[in-house]
Amino acid sequence: MSGVYNLVAPEMTTNLEFTRAFARVLKRPAFLSLPGWVLEIVFGESSVALTEGQKVLPERLLNAGFKFAFPDIQSAWKDLFSSHR
Repeated sequence: MSGVYNLVAPEMTTNLEFTRAFARVLKRPAFLSLPGWVLEIVFGESSVALTEGQKVLPERLLNAGFKFAFPDIQSAWKDLFSSHR
């Protein structure tokens, strides 16, 4: 393999989905998330990438047969918290 590859997970995740997946793994309610306007103050226009995701796919990796250990945020959170208990 050579050239440029997008090193991103195959599933896009928004700030809200990130927060909800985190809460599910911890078995806690997800009633609070960081408001978008706070991120906009801190990060400016870049905050859109955090709140809405970046609609990028690792197409070349997938076409090459690469298998992601954690293709979505839920499986990544589960692994992170199950291996550190």
